[in-house]
Amino acid sequence: MTNYRQQTGLLNRFLMNYPNKSTKRLYKQSLTKYFKYHYGEDCDLPSVVDQYFQSERDWELDLVNYYTEAIPLWSPKYLALQRAAIRLFLEEYEIIIPKRTWRRLAKQKPVYTIQEDRLPTKEELKQIFNHLPLNGKAVFFIMLSAGTVNTDYSYFKKDLPKQYFA
Repeated sequence: MTNYRQQTGLLNRFLMNYPNKSTKRLYKQSLTKYFKYHYGEDCDLPSVVDQYFQSERDWELDLVNYYTEAIPLWSPKYLALQRAAIRLFLEEYEIIIPKRTWRRLAKQKPVYTIQEDRLPTKEELKQIFNHLPLNGKAVFFIMLSAGTVNTDYSYFKKDLPKQYFA
């Protein structure tokens, strides 16, 4: 482990508290996105973090604006992880955001369509089948023999890229 004095910047000091590499990576990624949202893509992260805390900003408004734009972009689980990282970071440096704001942000969820308006074509079903693992193919054939593939194929859509569903 490196010496505490060798680490520079508030972000690195914060990340030193977490020994797990995955946690560090997620927190750094979340905080980088947060600060790049406020200062632009080509900003110098360590200096921006220091500048963020030295300036008198409305931190609650910054947070609400960030999540208003971020909600349609990411999944609810990723948003929850980002919220946790940003909350821990702000609280580490004694910036307290009211609990009601955190609760309000946690309640906001992205809106996705739950059901397709049309039935899949044979070509789409073939594409789904070709990209399934062996156990997925077995379930696919069972659903096909039961006649339920044409009505509910969302089971197969959850792990496949969007390019297979035009």
